Amino acid sequence: MSRELLTLNEVAERLKVSRRRAEAMVQSKQLPADRLGWQWAIPVEALRAVENNMLRSAGRPLSELSSWRIIGEGLGKYEKSNRDDLDLLRRRLRPRACHVDCYVHPGLLKRIAGDFRGVLGGRAAASDAGAPVELSDSIDVYIREDERSRFVKDYAVRPTFVRANLFLHVVENEAWPFESDCHFVDGFVAWLDLADREDRAADTLLDRLVGGRLYA
Repeated sequence: MSRELLTLNEVAERLKVSRRRAEAMVQSKQLPADRLGWQWAIPVEALRAVENNMLRSAGRPLSELSSWRIIGEGLGKYEKSNRDDLDLLRRRLRPRACHVDCYVHPGLLKRIAGDFRGVLGGRAAASDAGAPVELSDSIDVYIREDERSRFVKDYAVRPTFVRANLFLHVVENEAWPFESDCHFVDGFVAWLDLADREDRAADTLLDRLVGGRLYA
């Protein structure tokens, strides 16, 4: 298999899990993959994203509802955390939504940003929080699970492994944390969005949020 695609055995070795566990991650769509003949093919980019967000500590993963309860406490209590602890927190809060990298026609991004069904995260929310970050040609949008099908149809949203310009975060209806007039997630959630995909703007936003008071 090419250097851009990996087999399940190669993925299992990289993630230090069993082949069965790697296959389960594919079946649950936690790890994006395509069928090539009789075997799964996993893009290197998809594996890197999983490695960055995988929680390796023991214990049951948080539910979406529990994740949002922790997020609701805010970032203030973590100001004296070191970066490793904060990164662990970020990984624990990954289940706050179902995250799907997507592509839409670039001409639709402005309409999507103004769609009342969504709440903007990522760089748009970081800028709204006062961080000096540049807006990009992609956006993060949080939507409710019951809006997902219609939203995808309205904008011809396509999941993709590369060149994503829409990062869709789908939240279960009962866990939806945003008020009806909310247009941007708060700075903490925006940081989670950016750090989850290793966007360099994450550090800029974090410095704004905690004033650089994190230990190395």
